[in-house]
Amino acid sequence: MRNFLFKKRYFLVYTSFLIFYFLIIYGKIFLVFYKRNLPNAHIVIFESDDYGGPPINLELINEYEKKGYKLLPKEYKWLQNSYLTVTDLENLYKILEKHKDSRGRHPCFTANIIVSYKPDFEKIKKSNFNHYYYIPHTLNEPIVKKWREGIIRKVFYPQLHCREHFDCYKWLKDLKKGNKLILELFKKNLVSLPLVGMPSYRNVFVPKTLTDKKVWTCQVEAKVKDAVEIFYNLFGYYPSSIIAPYYGWDDISEAVWSKYNLKYIQGANYRWIGFNTNGKKIFKKHYLGERSKYGQIYLIRNCEFEPFKGNNYFYCFKQVKKAFLLGLPSIIYTHRGNYSSQGIDRNFPKKGLLELDKLLTSIEKNYPDVIYLTSPELGQLLEKSKKEVLPHYTFLKKLYLCFLQSIAAKPFNLFVKCLYSVMLSILVVWAILVFYN
Repeated sequence: MRNFLFKKRYFLVYTSFLIFYFLIIYGKIFLVFYKRNLPNAHIVIFESDDYGGPPINLELINEYEKKGYKLLPKEYKWLQNSYLTVTDLENLYKILEKHKDSRGRHPCFTANIIVSYKPDFEKIKKSNFNHYYYIPHTLNEPIVKKWREGIIRKVFYPQLHCREHFDCYKWLKDLKKGNKLILELFKKNLVSLPLVGMPSYRNVFVPKTLTDKKVWTCQVEAKVKDAVEIFYNLFGYYPSSIIAPYYGWDDISEAVWSKYNLKYIQGANYRWIGFNTNGKKIFKKHYLGERSKYGQIYLIRNCEFEPFKGNNYFYCFKQVKKAFLLGLPSIIYTHRGNYSSQGIDRNFPKKGLLELDKLLTSIEKNYPDVIYLTSPELGQLLEKSKKEVLPHYTFLKKLYLCFLQSIAAKPFNLFVKCLYSVMLSILVVWAILVFYN
């Protein structure tokens, strides 16, 4: 033991390990495989989900709660995540127009759109629940006109979320089977409510069981084909990026997206790809700049700005700083509910907008060279890095990059700080033993 302690080579090995650990945890290692093709500045992207679809019926939820139904434990905050009115969007646009990056450009929300307004309940009933019909958003709607206005003002850039935010085929099966609660809601022109005992319809791009690959492929293609065409009719251009509801999609979905030129896939550093034999979800890790088997580029969110969940601007700003330390763009995700006046707290948008204003002010004050981009713009920059991706050690590279993405998406916790303090203390004591004996 004494020989081990007093040999300098062991000390140097331990020191090297500690320095490497410090560099990883505190973010001094830059991801050079794509960094070379990004501007020499701090990049910020805002990705905002769930624009479109019908308003949440709060009165009906209260009615069912009085009947004895319980709200899902994690879904209370969801009630704040309601529809944005024209006034809500105008207030959001004004906050974004107050701020500019180093090029004089406003922050611009990549707004992910649900292109259908609601199911066509009458047609579905006439088909005896055999076929799904929907009512798409149209150019005549005031909210759509406001979305288009946001494009002109360069603060709102729509991309594709989905056709509808639920599994319409599973819903039809439950209606056909005669599920009493679902049929009761159907008569009230509703699909579902966040209540205990309510069937889940989250499998938009993930099959519950893949018994027939051809059928599932046809279902996914029907959704995507319609969604892309409706999107074009609304905005005059085709989407180039997509975000799957609930971060869930399989390889078949990616193949269909590729067919319709959806080149950039927004998401977290993981995705839900299916279920195992026990019915538990299976997840797969990803990192920023990684390519799918169809050549699509994954855009990984690493900062959370959700005041309606109780997180203030400083919570997000700490994640922004950490992403920059890691050499990553800050990809901030924020739902529409942070700016909606139609949720359970009608005065909440004032707080959400105030927190957004503080966040943007902090970013611009601390990083004067900041550049605001949209998701497709970041995707285009990463696309140029194709030649920079290392061809060797693919597994190790992916493991390392996934690890960096994981720590970029989470705040440093007390355990990590304590662990490093203990390791540093050991180094100091060891140094004294080595060099003074």
